[in-house]
Amino acid sequence: MLSGWSSASNERRQRARLIISIAGFLLLAIAARLFALQVLHDDVYRKLAESNYLRPEKIPAMRGMIRDRNGILLASSTPSFTATIDPWHEAFRKGPKSAPPRARLEVVVARLAGILDLDPALLVEAIDRQKKSSYQPARIRRNLDMSQIARIAEDRSALPGITVEMEPLRNYPHGEVGAHLLGYINQVTDVELEKLRAQGYLPGASIGRAGLERFYEPMLKGQDGLRLVEVNALGRRSNYFVSTPPILPRKGRDLVLTIDWRLQQAAEAALDSAGWNEGGPAPEARGSVVVVDPRNGEVLALVSRPAYNPNEFAEGLTSARWADLNREGRFPMMNRAVQARYPPGSTFKPVTLMAGLSTGKVSPATWLHGCAGGYQFGDRFFRCWNHSGHGSSDGLRALEVSCDVYFYQLGIMLGVNGIHAMSQQLMIAERTGIDLREEHAGLVPDVAWYEKKRGGKPGTGSALNLSIGQGEILMTPVEIASMAATFATGHVPRLHLVRSMSEEPGFEPYVADTTARARAPIAAGILDYARRGMWDVVNGGEGTGRRAQVDSIEVAGKTGSAQHSGEGPSHALFIAFAPMVQPEIAVAVILEARGGGGAVAAPVAQKVLDHYFHPERYLPKPDSLAVDSTVAVIDTAIVASSSAPDSLFPEGD
Repeated sequence: MLSGWSSASNERRQRARLIISIAGFLLLAIAARLFALQVLHDDVYRKLAESNYLRPEKIPAMRGMIRDRNGILLASSTPSFTATIDPWHEAFRKGPKSAPPRARLEVVVARLAGILDLDPALLVEAIDRQKKSSYQPARIRRNLDMSQIARIAEDRSALPGITVEMEPLRNYPHGEVGAHLLGYINQVTDVELEKLRAQGYLPGASIGRAGLERFYEPMLKGQDGLRLVEVNALGRRSNYFVSTPPILPRKGRDLVLTIDWRLQQAAEAALDSAGWNEGGPAPEARGSVVVVDPRNGEVLALVSRPAYNPNEFAEGLTSARWADLNREGRFPMMNRAVQARYPPGSTFKPVTLMAGLSTGKVSPATWLHGCAGGYQFGDRFFRCWNHSGHGSSDGLRALEVSCDVYFYQLGIMLGVNGIHAMSQQLMIAERTGIDLREEHAGLVPDVAWYEKKRGGKPGTGSALNLSIGQGEILMTPVEIASMAATFATGHVPRLHLVRSMSEEPGFEPYVADTTARARAPIAAGILDYARRGMWDVVNGGEGTGRRAQVDSIEVAGKTGSAQHSGEGPSHALFIAFAPMVQPEIAVAVILEARGGGGAVAAPVAQKVLDHYFHPERYLPKPDSLAVDSTVAVIDTAIVASSSAPDSLFPEGD
């Protein structure tokens, strides 16, 4: 009995020792692991632990401001309130079976949509898309008004996950004025985010879409900051994490433009009032005005009509409004100054004249066959704009009266390649390189172009059309303005819109390139001869552009009327530079389907030139305190500045 009891007792003691040994080993292992976690690798696991309850959130950077050459503010960022929803809020992650998380999200979104007058189904879709790509709260509506903010605050208990945050909103204080020049911004799309995320763009970020906002996006956008926000196990935000200071945002660079804003306003008012009469308002203008300094390529004004309000895009555009802006007909989103291509019409005739003089086909003393209202070539009769005819002309008179027949004959002498060669030398119809990505290239065809596009050599009739700026020749208004500036100085300007930028860390200093793109490789005497003809256009007894005359200033110019494929009157064009000696300004005007350039476009240029050389006439009255009085004063003075009766001037082409 004793021996059996002793054997059992030993077995229990051995088992106890084994258990104690295993427990001791486990305790030692745990202690060793705790020592490693808490002592040896403390920094590593502390950071991992913090990352489990800290969520990074961006601090939006202030976009750079845009000012004109005189410091007038054209684009800025102002504080605004934005409604956001956190789809990771605990209210949308758990709940009873009677109210599943998805249903609660849809209820909250529907309630918020009612306050903001939005489509709840579209909001839910947008939230779902963002939830797949980011843990950031989704932006619902920017630029809330105080009544919307108050209603959200009142319904806070019924709107879990909804917050109202302050963020910068792009603001264009002058509305439609300068819209195509400045451009606009709006939110990046989901597709764009795949490429732009590496550049610091997150869901809800804005990006430049057109104009200067697009071209200088990398400079204007700045760099967003970052802050850490504490979240609980359910992902709900609780507080900012103060132990780690935020990375402050870096403001974008400010731009100072070459634009003279008062001249820009004058050009827009002049274009809008084209054809104005006391019997009623002028029809909506469709066209462009471009004003440049031929000495350095600075663009002083750039107008496109019809226009749009870029503030609509910054605040958030509805799909219906977007469709309205893009409907057939008006095309207000098109920057006609750099995108629309027109036949230059008779504004191109100085190029043809210089080609004839440079090649020796004609001389200043050459008089060509008289114009009887047209020119018979083969079985086709090419009409002159003046069906009564001009009689015989030399080069100077041909420019002054814009005689098509003179240039038809010169076109036959030069041929297609002769006209194209002079255009190449003057860089006519080539992209100017202006800092607008929308710019399109024009066209002056050569024989090779016809062979490629039309399948054969061009007939002589093609040269007749090209000689007067018709046929296949196409130019944008900014290219036409560059051509006018080249006539003024003999140098092809390097057009640019930015004069300087603010110095910001991480950016190279900006220096505007004001050097000419090229010098016109033609004899000075030939250029002077063409200039004299353009002087006669405005100042001669038979000049078609006499409505462009400005007090005490010698203006040189050229009218044009361009036929087009559409119905209705021809396009009205006019180019000018002034003064005749040492020119300071060059202007190009085009009005779609508005008739003669001398009758319609020349007066627009006259008003712009008059404002440039006589600005004191357009200053607001001292007793006027209205913020927007400048435009009204400009409008009134512009209408009054054309004092001579129409009967004194020929219609022109």
